[in-house]
Amino acid sequence: SISPAALMGGDTSQSSLASYGINVAPMAITWGLRFMAARLEGWVGRAFKRAAKVQKKRHRAQETQDERAARKQAKRMAKEEALRQSQQQDPGFNQGEPEICPLTDQEIRDAAAQIAEESRCANLESNTEFDDLD
Repeated sequence: SISPAALMGGDTSQSSLASYGINVAPMAITWGLRFMAARLEGWVGRAFKRAAKVQKKRHRAQETQDERAARKQAKRMAKEEALRQSQQQDPGFNQGEPEICPLTDQEIRDAAAQIAEESRCANLESNTEFDDLD
């Protein structure tokens, strides 16, 4: 247990505050266990990653040229299918180019009127007796 007031010296070390302390043992034990758990988790993760890499290399070494070509073709087709699905889900998807959607004159006038109305309402709401306090 650490007593910060006792370490300050003078009148503070003689007062009742000197008897209060911080119990650091549970904090140190918790920190040590968390540190070791993080180290162990990292070590196990690296070991699993290395084992998976070795297993993948071993599997690919046993693969024939035809199997390799078929695997690459399947991967390419899956990638194309995923791109096609994303294009179907987002019709505005146009190879990164923005879709131009022309507005009619009436739509532009309506939008301008709506903006003007909103700003007018905002000005009316801000006129209160407390405006001069800002």
